[in-house]
Amino acid sequence: MMKTLSHAYITGGVESGGVRAFSEALALGFNELNVSSEIISSHKQFISKKNKWQDPKVGWVLSTWGLVYSRFVKRAVGVAHGCPGIGTCGISKALAVSSALRFCAAHHPLISVSGYTGLHLHAAWNIKPTGFVYNPVRSEFHRDFNFTAIVRKRITYVGRLVKEKNVDFLVKAFIASDLQSSGFTLTIVGAGQELQTIKLLAGNKVHAEFYENLNAQEIQRILCETKIFFSGCPTESFGISLLEAYACGAQIVCPSTGGFIEAMRDQINKAIFTFPPIFTVNDVVTQLKSALISPEESDRNIIKFSAKIIAEKYLEFFEITRSSK
Repeated sequence: MMKTLSHAYITGGVESGGVRAFSEALALGFNELNVSSEIISSHKQFISKKNKWQDPKVGWVLSTWGLVYSRFVKRAVGVAHGCPGIGTCGISKALAVSSALRFCAAHHPLISVSGYTGLHLHAAWNIKPTGFVYNPVRSEFHRDFNFTAIVRKRITYVGRLVKEKNVDFLVKAFIASDLQSSGFTLTIVGAGQELQTIKLLAGNKVHAEFYENLNAQEIQRILCETKIFFSGCPTESFGISLLEAYACGAQIVCPSTGGFIEAMRDQINKAIFTFPPIFTVNDVVTQLKSALISPEESDRNIIKFSAKIIAEKYLEFFEITRSSK
């Protein structure tokens, strides 16, 4: 395919978690394809590039706050990282985000990060994405690991500490399973409004470690020491942290819904152990025990999520913007 972009701007980089990892990995992917790229992390920075807005050789990947600029740029691809819900972000923000997604979809290709997300957008807001592209995994997670040489004594969560992530279920299940007596450490990486609640719940009952700000290399080290990685959000649009944990050899315990399960369904009951989207602590305990006794899968190939391959898919959608202008 002929490359018609010379430079790509990607909005994001302020947010923690999946959106930030997405921006950083996609930028590296474009660079591998000889398309220079830059992450735009503020409105001020975006406006400073005004002279590039109508440049046909420049592409804009618009995520989160960047979607409001879709009307001003010539070639853009919008990204829906989730389906805005009134229950999780409030009616004002949900309406604002859905309006920005709708406007972008009317003028540019709109990509959802999973088919699951696209279905929810269509059902909830009557917004039908042009297609979906899974998020890229950062390059450091594509290296070959010697799994047999790794001692795994962590039960881990990485991500935002907010109510909808249900991290309290992990703490309660860890205690109920008496995993500490088997030498496991409960490891929580992240920050958010639930941090103090989680710390109080763990209290002196378990050996727990909390980390708020770690770089990708530090997170990778923890994931390589992790026996089981937990996610408790049943509406996860994609779940890049789960994929990174999977790449590092961890067993995954998570709800049976979401973009990660859609992308990795062939690994269910092998490396991934699921509980119902409406679940109890006992459901989590059951799957923790299943993951503990299951043999670890040595082949953790995630090449289809490489930054270069994902960036190539984005370039295909930019060709749509070229042909429609």
